[in-house]
Amino acid sequence: MENEANSVLRQGVVLVVIAFIVGICWITVTCGQQLYRSMSNMITNGISSTYSSEIEAIIDYQQDLPASSIYIALLKNSDSIRSISGGAHGIRINSIDDLQLLFKYQINCDITKKNEVYDIVIKP
Repeated sequence: MENEANSVLRQGVVLVVIAFIVGICWITVTCGQQLYRSMSNMITNGISSTYSSEIEAIIDYQQDLPASSIYIALLKNSDSIRSISGGAHGIRINSIDDLQLLFKYQINCDITKKNEVYDIVIKP
């Protein structure tokens, strides 16, 4: 009888210890995932601010630029572009990919920043 009581008590203690270990592992994994997500967001924000500096430089530049340079800067920062419109050299621009048709030309663009997103108007 005493052996049965000890056995049941021992099994109960083992189950509590196992539950505690599983709980600690679960908490560690959850905290690690949250840390990974926050670090990913921080890296993404840092990268986008780097690319935004390229667009900010285009805003300050008043001369014509090669269309390929504008294309690369806009492509890298496509997530923060609200709209792109305009036209140059007889080609209507409705998306960033349309700039590929203008690679042999130099173009000018007006960039307006509103709430961390950009409106872009392409001009000849």
